[in-house]
Amino acid sequence: MLEGHDYPRSRLLEAESLVAQFEAILSGDLNSARKDANDASHKGVSDHAHNVLKLHLAASELMSSRYNDAKQKIADEYSKVEAELLAELSTAQRYGDTAKMKEIVGLMSNFRGYGACVDQFILNAQKKAFIHPDVFQDVMPLTRKVANLVQKVFPYPECVMGKFVLHTLSVRIANHVTGQMQLSKDDFTSTTARQLHLARMAQLYTKTRRLCEELQEEIPMDIATKNQLRKVPKELFQPYIRTYQALEYSCMRTRLDELIRAYYQSIGHLRKSTTPSPLRDFRRGIQSKIAPMAATIINVAPSVKDYGGETFICETLAVNMLQELRESFERTSLILRGSDCGRQALALWELFLHKFVREHLLYGVHLGIKTIPVSQDHNQEPKQHFLRSVYQTNAIFHLVENTFYEEILPLLSGTAEEGRALRAKRESQSALEESIRIGLKRSIKSYTAWIRVLLEKQKYNEFLDHQTSPTARKVIMYTRNCITAFDESLDGQNQRQVMFEFGRRFHKALLSNIRRFRYSHNAGLGLLCDITEYRTIIAQLQLPIMIEVFDTLYKLCNLLIVPAENLLGILHGDAMSRIDAHVAREFIQLREDCRSHKLLAVLFPEAGG
Repeated sequence: MLEGHDYPRSRLLEAESLVAQFEAILSGDLNSARKDANDASHKGVSDHAHNVLKLHLAASELMSSRYNDAKQKIADEYSKVEAELLAELSTAQRYGDTAKMKEIVGLMSNFRGYGACVDQFILNAQKKAFIHPDVFQDVMPLTRKVANLVQKVFPYPECVMGKFVLHTLSVRIANHVTGQMQLSKDDFTSTTARQLHLARMAQLYTKTRRLCEELQEEIPMDIATKNQLRKVPKELFQPYIRTYQALEYSCMRTRLDELIRAYYQSIGHLRKSTTPSPLRDFRRGIQSKIAPMAATIINVAPSVKDYGGETFICETLAVNMLQELRESFERTSLILRGSDCGRQALALWELFLHKFVREHLLYGVHLGIKTIPVSQDHNQEPKQHFLRSVYQTNAIFHLVENTFYEEILPLLSGTAEEGRALRAKRESQSALEESIRIGLKRSIKSYTAWIRVLLEKQKYNEFLDHQTSPTARKVIMYTRNCITAFDESLDGQNQRQVMFEFGRRFHKALLSNIRRFRYSHNAGLGLLCDITEYRTIIAQLQLPIMIEVFDTLYKLCNLLIVPAENLLGILHGDAMSRIDAHVAREFIQLREDCRSHKLLAVLFPEAGG
């Protein structure tokens, strides 16, 4: 019963308070009205705020112009109350009064200025909160702290936190990014400054993206804000992304040029043109066909260069240039997306291939080819410097390939640029392989030509000592050096082909030298000593076909010392069954007793003696 009587009474008191507030607003005597309301309710500004809100709602329904003055006064009081509530919110927030903040937010939630209330709370929360030079260090600790407070104060905390996070990113982080980027953008006169700008951009972009990911995973907020966080990094860096691609390409090109130039300066080398020309190739071709002495007199080709063993191919330079490429690719994959990323990655890869492969590796290989003599100088032993060039080139390009397949190609996988990147690599590789093939072919010709020079100096008397001849020892020493260089510098199919061609030409040179003499029994024994050593050194090639060829040569040379009466049996024996009779006949002709014993007529009657 008492409760039934109290409810109408409270409604009556509320109506009286509301009327008193209305009269006070119209009369302009608000202070006494507020004091009376506060004394009656003991709730402070909240009752006055409730009354003003109700009056504002009631005034909005008054259509007659007679009440314009009253409506304006109510509107003015409404604005004052909003301002007072915002001020009280700031005070409560400053002193950490959570209960008071919750009360004020509850009141403000019915006012039009509730959005301003949220904004005021966000601004207050951020005041003096960023104490580190790197703003990113403060964002997550502050956001966690604010999220905990928002859960206690606001009726819809996810929406408030979404607004707080977006404000922090769009104002605090954006200002920090702009300031940092402007520091490096003010001076673009040097490559170092541009590199610093790109590195700073990548660093800030990475921090922004990681921050957005952390916020998305850890902080409770509305779905719309979470979805928008994925776009924030790109939106913040859009002014710099517009110029990024051209700047990255230009900076990498300049940096690669600087690295190449610094390397050649460090070894005191002035770059020369190595571009092949038809005239130069024609002149070298003529010189390779004519006698060495005539070539020297006529001077139809440029002289052979000697760079003191320098290959002009540097692994350290390769590592440094690859590092530049990696850093550019990391920034590209971080900052760009979709087709822009693919196009930029392809452009950087093609630039690297041009600068490193064509302007450094190919240049070094071409200089190495220049050190190979075309016509043999009888006084100068050809060195194996070009083989070191081949070894370094293969090792370095293998490193480039690994980087391409492990780090670059995955970035282009499934894009239109993937095929073009593979094609660019194959073209560069083919250019290197072709130059190396030319150089190896010339090297083998040069090495075996020197062996011919050594053999041409051999005298008949050297065979009479029944031991390895001085000439053979020189040939063996040089051949061993060549084979060692093949082992150390080449591998795989390339090595087998070079060793086979070297062995074939070496065998041909030996045959030519053997045919220069007529052999007595003692000389034949001396020759067999030489051939035995040649067989031993050729066995190091580890090519069964070459071992068989030199075994056959030994058998043929053995015909020079066999007693005449035993030759017929040997020629028809198993050991000679696979040797052509014409070749055997040539060797028997080299015996001193061939004519005196009429060996050809006896052994080869079908050939007409």
